Amino acid sequence: MNYKELNKKEFYKLRHEWKQLNKEYNELKEISDKINIKFVDYVYNFTKEQGLPNPFEKAVDLDKNNRGSEVDITSSSQARSFYRKIMIETHPDKKTNNSSDLYVEATKAKKENNLQKLLDVGKKLNLSLTEISRDQLDILESNIIDLNSKIKNIKLSYPWIWFHGSQKTKHEIVYNFLNKMECLEN
Repeated sequence: MNYKELNKKEFYKLRHEWKQLNKEYNELKEISDKINIKFVDYVYNFTKEQGLPNPFEKAVDLDKNNRGSEVDITSSSQARSFYRKIMIETHPDKKTNNSSDLYVEATKAKKENNLQKLLDVGKKLNLSLTEISRDQLDILESNIIDLNSKIKNIKLSYPWIWFHGSQKTKHEIVYNFLNKMECLEN
């Protein structure tokens, strides 16, 4: 097997892994969003009953751990060229039926630094990368690391742990949360 064949084999393996993780993440995210609403309601009612300040009045950057990968998809000349091809095919001035949605998807994928989503847009347009470089494999690995991190962050979040805990654990989690939000006097 030559280098290009190895890259292609690794590429498809990484792409499959990313798709599985992305499916898991999207399912967890949907459940997590519902749990977060229940958690906020519970904490709000708890603080109101206890005469404590509302912890949600302060602006909080809840997405600070989901910033995106450090490897830029535009660092690879093939990925840049691929993105340009998609932009040419989907630019709103071209005015094809589905192109504006694909244009938005591709732009979002580039902004999120997500090569997988960019490849999915290209697939819808019957475009593909001409060759697979080590840079693209690094980007895919970085996208997988990002997804794993997002999944871990959901599973370690206060709302997730609160939802899956016993009644005693739920109170402890709320107190820990309020301490972290500096709502309880020490």
